[in-house]
Amino acid sequence: MRFGQKLLLAAAGMAIWTPCMPEALDGNDVGVYGIAWADYVLEHPKDFDFFIYQARLLDQPPEEILDKVKAFKAAGVPVVLDMQFYENSEQRGMREGAPPMKDVRHYADLYAHVLDHLPRDAVPLITIDEENVYWDGRAEFLGDLYKTLKAQFPERSFYQWYSPRLKPSIAIPGETWPDLPADGWVIDQYAVFGDKFASYITAVKRLNKPLLAVMWAVPQWKVADKSRHIDTEWWDKKGWKIFYSQLATYRKYDVPIALYASAPRAEGNAANVALYRSENECDRKFFSELLEVTLPALRSDKRVAAEIPRQRPSWIPGHCG
Repeated sequence: MRFGQKLLLAAAGMAIWTPCMPEALDGNDVGVYGIAWADYVLEHPKDFDFFIYQARLLDQPPEEILDKVKAFKAAGVPVVLDMQFYENSEQRGMREGAPPMKDVRHYADLYAHVLDHLPRDAVPLITIDEENVYWDGRAEFLGDLYKTLKAQFPERSFYQWYSPRLKPSIAIPGETWPDLPADGWVIDQYAVFGDKFASYITAVKRLNKPLLAVMWAVPQWKVADKSRHIDTEWWDKKGWKIFYSQLATYRKYDVPIALYASAPRAEGNAANVALYRSENECDRKFFSELLEVTLPALRSDKRVAAEIPRQRPSWIPGHCG
């Protein structure tokens, strides 16, 4: 269901539709993640309930980001603004040889260049970059950046987002990884499923903060395969089980989801392409089935039992649709 409108009951008992501020998503909302989907979302604004748009603050002028968000708003598509400020993935992951970080005020100013001119009702929430780590002072930096942004923009919702890596431990804020000040959390723990995943989400829910989940929906690229090899067997053997299991848990806790649905442009290629534009026919068939069968099922309050079935349900596509 679109979260830009809600059903309110008037004092006289009449039901009316009225626009409201998009404060939160709900468990029936299904979005899509990534700048590769921007053109599709604008051309097909009713296919997804929201869009996670990667605003790359170091590469895009503020005017370009603002124009994009306003275009999505005009099309009726709410935007989760994934505001990215790291110079590269090495800096995000604090790897050896990464560029040094600047002070918090520098990054807060990058946000302000956009948020000072952004209509409040265009964006329900904003991320503090994505897939962050906590060590060597990064947790303190993330906390300080949140506090600085919140003081400057108290009406905005800023979500923290930890890395999905499993080492040194799975990220449970306040337990295995430090808790951070946040209005909510984004999670994208792509590889974990079953009882372990249910326990993980139960632990994260103890934060009493809204959650937004990103789910892996790439049929021929195995989660965490850095070689980006085309694997025609992985989804049918295991991938759909992860998808099902995570979805069952998210629906139990009313967690909205966005789909990560971009594949390597070619085997081993570092560039990604949205599934609908893939040169691989199976990628395109998978997305077509996802759109025509899976999304309607997810929006229908369909019950998803916790136990993974022996056979793939008909509402989840196979690797080739």
